[in-house]
Amino acid sequence: MTVHFFSPIPLEILERAGAPRALQRDPTRAIYTNRNLDLSLIRSVGFDMDYTLANYHKEPMETLQYQMTIDYLVKHLGYPEELYRFSYDPNLSIRGLVVDKRHGHLLKMDMHGRVWRAMHGYKHLQKSEIDALYKNHKIKITKDFTSLDTLFAMPEASLYCDVINLLKNQSPKYGKIFEDIRLAIDTIHSNGSLKAIITRNMSTYIESHTDIALTLHKLRSSGKKLFLLTNSFWDYTQTVMSYLLGNWLSYFDIVITASHKPGFFTDPNPFKKMTFETQHPVYEGGNIHEFEKMTGFRGEEILYVGDHIYGDIVRSRKETLWRTCLIVDELPREIELSMRYTPDLDRLGQIDLERLDLDNEIGLHRVVLAYLDAAKMDAEAAQVRREMEQAKKHLVFLDEQMDLVQDALERRFHPFWGELFHEHHDLSRFGAQVRSYACIYTGKVTNFLHYSPLHTFRKKGELMSHDIQFR
Repeated sequence: MTVHFFSPIPLEILERAGAPRALQRDPTRAIYTNRNLDLSLIRSVGFDMDYTLANYHKEPMETLQYQMTIDYLVKHLGYPEELYRFSYDPNLSIRGLVVDKRHGHLLKMDMHGRVWRAMHGYKHLQKSEIDALYKNHKIKITKDFTSLDTLFAMPEASLYCDVINLLKNQSPKYGKIFEDIRLAIDTIHSNGSLKAIITRNMSTYIESHTDIALTLHKLRSSGKKLFLLTNSFWDYTQTVMSYLLGNWLSYFDIVITASHKPGFFTDPNPFKKMTFETQHPVYEGGNIHEFEKMTGFRGEEILYVGDHIYGDIVRSRKETLWRTCLIVDELPREIELSMRYTPDLDRLGQIDLERLDLDNEIGLHRVVLAYLDAAKMDAEAAQVRREMEQAKKHLVFLDEQMDLVQDALERRFHPFWGELFHEHHDLSRFGAQVRSYACIYTGKVTNFLHYSPLHTFRKKGELMSHDIQFR
């Protein structure tokens, strides 16, 4: 039982003190914990830029990438001009899907690697088709499979579906189509053409948020050293950060651009100090070991905040002791929908518990029946069989109810792919990665503003299946 020491703080007192109402902990603005993290022990906090400090207006940004990628495919790689007739559909994919380049499929898997949903072009594969291809095969992210982990990959996935649907009668090479799309989208990022359009129309593509400055100032004022670690090159970084923060260099003790993550965490790339005039050290490239020597901060003294589950989070957790915070832009919407449909989620939980109890009872009675048959207690055995048949029929009914409720609920999250973090009564592959590799996670960097720089993020204790019987 929790002992309560504090009385609720009236809203009028918060308002008079200038504190935001969000201090009442709006769940969509909360920071969630997978591994205990005491901010008072963190001496340095690092940030990625794109989709972390710089949040993009989703549909304009993704539509621009989509249109520019089509233009590159047609003009440089010989794809048909019919592609110009297509328009970007933001609902064709979600983050965390896997591309099967052998068959041209988008896949959604659970945490164990089982494929539950698949799409080919615009066609949704049936369960029998999925099982025939994937049921007895372990999928590993190798040359035949690619994981779509970032929001930058959403137009890529949508266009992949479009091209496959367009060329479906021409025996296309699915792997080559994906590699061509990846080449095109990488090229518009690297050659500066995409960024040139963004920087000429900053308000169209990038959100402005005064709370970013307040958040960084709050962390610095608590004595923490801040650094920027981004794969973007200096010119683009300078333009975007100036738009967000004005005199932005004053917020950071070190700036590292063109860092080549995840290589920053794994490869011995040297630092190159930028030679232009600035009072703040700015570098290109580099690696984690030289960074720790340069700053004097090591391992668990550093918290890194980023949006890329692989480049920012998985690699930093696997290769280092840095603490991690994942920014999941989709999280507030997922929470809002979960809150809206709480009765359906509760109903699923009730059905699942009833199924579990009934399965256990049927299993127990199977054992009893074997003893009754061996003892030739025919009347008693017949009664147990009748009861088991009734129980099995009810179990089938519960399975049907579970599927109906779950299907209706998941369509509210996404008409085909369902929930981002869950898949078929379990965590999705993406959800499992978030749980395994992000110490904490939240929807936006500015949510740190609603926590003390000395706050301890504490996770709830996890139970194993056998623990539920006793705790």
